[in-house]
Amino acid sequence: MATVMVYFAVASSAGYQELKSWQLSAGQQLQELETQHFQGLSEMRNLTHGLMEQLAKLNSEVLHGFAELHACKREVEERLAYVEYSGFRTANFTTLGATGRAGPTSLGDHYRGQDHEKLVTLQNGIQLFTVPETGNYSIEAAGASGGWDVYSFKMTSGRVESVVGRGARVAGTFFLQKAALLKILAGQEGGKNNDTFSSGGGGGTFVTSADDTPLLIAGGGGGIQHLARNRHAECHGTAATEGQDAPWLVRLWLDGFAGGRNGHGATVSKGYVYVGGGGGGLLTNGGSGKLYGGTDGSNGGEGGYAFVNGGKGGRGKHGSDGGFGGGGGGFGGGAGPGGGGGYSGGGRGKDGIDNCGGGGGSYNNGTNPMELAGANVGPGYVVITKVR
Repeated sequence: MATVMVYFAVASSAGYQELKSWQLSAGQQLQELETQHFQGLSEMRNLTHGLMEQLAKLNSEVLHGFAELHACKREVEERLAYVEYSGFRTANFTTLGATGRAGPTSLGDHYRGQDHEKLVTLQNGIQLFTVPETGNYSIEAAGASGGWDVYSFKMTSGRVESVVGRGARVAGTFFLQKAALLKILAGQEGGKNNDTFSSGGGGGTFVTSADDTPLLIAGGGGGIQHLARNRHAECHGTAATEGQDAPWLVRLWLDGFAGGRNGHGATVSKGYVYVGGGGGGLLTNGGSGKLYGGTDGSNGGEGGYAFVNGGKGGRGKHGSDGGFGGGGGGFGGGAGPGGGGGYSGGGRGKDGIDNCGGGGGSYNNGTNPMELAGANVGPGYVVITKVR
């Protein structure tokens, strides 16, 4: 019995040790499984966090791409709409090749293939432009230069440009309604006297509404007379609304013959016998000598016609007519050069050497104004550009 009890005790002790060993092994395995589980959860969280970051970045890139696509689509639509309505961008208006005191009689092919080809008609030398679209437009205008004579010794282009009465340049921005009608007169150069001295004034350049309300006007240069060396500021079209007074330098009078004011032509002559025609303004003609129906200056030239009266240049002798756009005619025999046309006409020139008619005045009713006196040599012009 004792032997059995001893055996049982020994067997029980061995089983207990084996059970203890199994429990320890199972605990270790369970701990390893728990460690692996937590590692897996951590890796899963890291993977999920990375995926969320990538998704957020991808979403941001997609949204940015959609924004760029939308902006590109809007720009394409705007460009297509711009092209579809008429393709108008800019229009250059010229004298259509006309010279002298009368305006052009035909558009010809001058605007063929240009943005305004089908937007312009011609009426008595005035170009009628139909606005293609409501919006802001930049408009620039330049007055024509005055004429010169044989005693000014300026028969080459470089010499002419050094002393000739130059036209003004003005520009501004204007809000225009679609289908509105603008009247445009591009001033023409004053007549050139190839026989003796004195010459015609240059025509002003006008842009008005259909009812003659002025938008932009650039004064023309005065005609010169025996102006061999000097160049006088009074000869040029001015940025001011008043026409320039004609200078009087030889006989030293206290003042010259005054230019026009407030949109009127220059008429002052103080009863002087030898005097050119006054520059025409927007509203009234310049003064004329008796030879052309005026009240003074028996040997004077004819005043330029107002814009509202057709804008013809005044008549003169020996080719010294005023340019279309209200330029005053020079008498042509040394009896006074013509004033430049413009918003207000340039003063009537007197006889004598080293002399000229006054430059015409300008007008600018636009925003962002640009105004330069004596900045254009040659014919007048107008440029209209759509502001986008």
